[in-house]
Amino acid sequence: MVSYVISSEFKETDLQEKYRGVISMLRFFIDDRRYSIVDRLAFALSIESAETSLLEALRVISALMERSINAVIKSKTGKEYRVTCCDYGEGDGPGINGEFVSADKKELVGKGGYCVPCPIMPTREELNELLKELRNDLTIGRRIAILAYGFREKKEEIS
Repeated sequence: MVSYVISSEFKETDLQEKYRGVISMLRFFIDDRRYSIVDRLAFALSIESAETSLLEALRVISALMERSINAVIKSKTGKEYRVTCCDYGEGDGPGINGEFVSADKKELVGKGGYCVPCPIMPTREELNELLKELRNDLTIGRRIAILAYGFREKKEEIS
């Protein structure tokens, strides 16, 4: 009879707390249907490819945050959410779909559209620690990506 011992330096709950910002950032890309950035970290074969995927994720989020808007969007179920949207537009799309009740971009008000809320950004310390751990074990990237697929940040519901 063969027995297997699975030893892990971290429990998944520890990773979730330790890398909350990274997981939130990756979740944004999942919600926005941009899976490739998450997949490149999950399946990185070298520290260089893991670092490149993190750099690209941070660069994209930074650019989107510069054009983000604050909005209240009423979903098709009638719930209203006050959110900062990093990706948004008219028509159906990823994230929350509904009517813009208010928005920094006045041309969206009263129109149907979508909003993908901005993520929590990882701290410098969090990123430094993750890069250090990835140098020792690339599977941490895959485990963080898995957690991102299950991560749900509570949106501020106002009605």
